[in-house]
Amino acid sequence: MTEQTKRKIVVIDSMSYIYRAYYGLTPLTDNKYGQNINAFYWFAKFLLSVINVHKPDNIIVALEGCGTSIRKKILPEYKATRREMEENFYWRVDKIKAMLEYLQVPTMFAEWYEADDTIASIINYWNKETDEFVVMTNDKDLHQLLAHDNVKIYSISKKDFISEDDFEKTYWFTEPKYVLDYLMMVWDSSDNIKWVNGIGKKTASDLIKEHGWLPNIVAFLEKKLEQSENEETPKKDRPKMKKAELALLDGLMTVLTLNKRLISLHNIPKEEYNKQYKQYEHNKWLWTNMANKLEMKSILSYI
Repeated sequence: MTEQTKRKIVVIDSMSYIYRAYYGLTPLTDNKYGQNINAFYWFAKFLLSVINVHKPDNIIVALEGCGTSIRKKILPEYKATRREMEENFYWRVDKIKAMLEYLQVPTMFAEWYEADDTIASIINYWNKETDEFVVMTNDKDLHQLLAHDNVKIYSISKKDFISEDDFEKTYWFTEPKYVLDYLMMVWDSSDNIKWVNGIGKKTASDLIKEHGWLPNIVAFLEKKLEQSENEETPKKDRPKMKKAELALLDGLMTVLTLNKRLISLHNIPKEEYNKQYKQYEHNKWLWTNMANKLEMKSILSYI
């Protein structure tokens, strides 16, 4: 692909917005067919704002893969405390998928993997051919993608891009490649993962600034632990972490790489990437027909 054909692609973390549309936005009354159109309306309106405001050459909606997440298989407690989705929620997710297919909006997913893994794969696969990726999400895990120079993160809830200042205020360091390592050390309530006690946000960021990757931090803390067993070591220099916790952290290093770091998927066929890498054509007739059928006439002016 030549330099002249490079383009801007918006990649949407579908679950971030569908969840927000279903649970967090203003409820709407049912239409005359008795259908609750809340998720449809807000997701459709969101897509139209993406098209009209960001003017991408292409849009890809990343979906959750079918079946139990591979992370859940490795670690059953992963996301165990998240609110259990209602049956109606999944029904609406399926209907939104059908809506996207009808509107000819490109979608991608990988079986057993989460949408954020698919997003990482899209960016890795098309990186050289793309001037700019805009990733729309509320998921902090995806902040690690800012390590790519051509990636911007747009916060769905804040309705704005994550700036360098925003990033530094959140993590207290400046290099996105260490986001995962930071999240592994602090409590991630959304994933129900607390790998280690005794490390707060400041300590985690200080350790990253000094040592970088988590394996380096683990090695440093283990050495510090050994030193603390020497009575000549001042008490203030002794680590807060217990030996058992360090052993757990060290033993989980290989699992952590699979469990949290975004995966570049090889089980998405190349034909699927190539099929979806195209100019998105906004079909106003399809959008208008859908809006009228679902009685979402208030979005007609955005089409």
